[in-house]
Amino acid sequence: MEKKFAGWRVLAGCILCMFLMQGTIQAFAVFLPAIVADTGWKLSLVAQVSTFCSGSAFLANLALTPALKKISARSALAIGAVFLALEDLIFCFSPNVYMIWFGAFLGGLALAWGTVAPCSIILTNWFNKNRSQYVAAAVAGSMLGSVALNPLCALLIHHLGWRRAYLITGPGAALCTLLIIFLLIRDDPAAMGQRPYGEVEAAVPEQGGLSAGQARRSLSYGLLILGTFLLGFATNVENYMPAFWQSRGLSPVLSSLVLSAYAFAAALLSLVFSRVNDRLGGGSYVLLTSLCFIGSLLLMCYTGVCGSLPLLLLCCVPLAAGAKKAVTLTPPLVVAEAFGRRDYAGIIGPFAAVLQLGVASSNLVIGPLADRSYSLAFTAMTAVNLLGTLAVILALKKKPYHGACAVSAPQAACGAAENQSCAAERSIP
Repeated sequence: MEKKFAGWRVLAGCILCMFLMQGTIQAFAVFLPAIVADTGWKLSLVAQVSTFCSGSAFLANLALTPALKKISARSALAIGAVFLALEDLIFCFSPNVYMIWFGAFLGGLALAWGTVAPCSIILTNWFNKNRSQYVAAAVAGSMLGSVALNPLCALLIHHLGWRRAYLITGPGAALCTLLIIFLLIRDDPAAMGQRPYGEVEAAVPEQGGLSAGQARRSLSYGLLILGTFLLGFATNVENYMPAFWQSRGLSPVLSSLVLSAYAFAAALLSLVFSRVNDRLGGGSYVLLTSLCFIGSLLLMCYTGVCGSLPLLLLCCVPLAAGAKKAVTLTPPLVVAEAFGRRDYAGIIGPFAAVLQLGVASSNLVIGPLADRSYSLAFTAMTAVNLLGTLAVILALKKKPYHGACAVSAPQAACGAAENQSCAAERSIP
């Protein structure tokens, strides 16, 4: 009797891990007003948590690649859960804002080692067919985590205070995550005597690809690094949307409802647009999501949609398709397409890192521009987003990995520009 495919259990485990881990980290926005009101610390100082968290995630993602030579992606997820518990315990007992910053630094470690990068590595091992959709499902779990956990955190803060709420959220989410990792997640199907989903059906086997060193020497690598940085930089305007909506007349209550609807739309659209990647490739995915982002942002800036709640909600749908939550999917989707699966775990780390670097550094530019004019800040970010999109598309046009040539087509049938790539792939042991 054929053994039941364990990849579905692994997928469910990755979705739940993302739901708990990233949903808990992103709930800081709910805690921020209560922390400021209770402690008297300046809002601008406490809000630096996002910068420390993104900066730490950048460093941790760089460290992830060498770490994965000694530990498994599953172990990295477990370490990320431990960092999440430590982050919230430090928040709970912090006597000053500097300890809050240190807690945010640990939160960045949890974000890097406990969310997208290790989950995408695990799912890449388990799924050949429609892989983009399953990675997107895991990322959607993080967005739904925000939708579900933000109201829960608000209730805990209201009844227990923010310090006791933190005593529950981080350790509780970390414990549940560790149980999920132990019960549901395994690194590789071969260890369980199984094969990746879709391996038999796939027209082209996907075990080939470039080594990390070969990838780094290619033009595509630098272009993808640049494009990923610019996309993360531009789409961080997402953090400024509630303040922007309130500046256009929306009440705080209504803006929070719009934000919840926006997060829910982002979760669903990440699944929809992942099918674009599976059918048309990463370049089409990035182009379509970027056009959605640019169009909706310009509509909000230069039309009266913010004055009508129904129109604003409609405008938030394409914005959600292309904003920071959607861009989180870009590195997992384009890296495998450009460089293959051979050394995916050794290549993905810097791309996840540079995305966080773009997010962290963008606050230094978007904030001052927004102080002058939201329209100025958002228009500038649409231009940056367009440059990032062009860099990614060009990188995928120049990609050094051509799996179809390496496996199913004779070298003579490849275009002249692809002959060397095919020959190089055949020589990879």
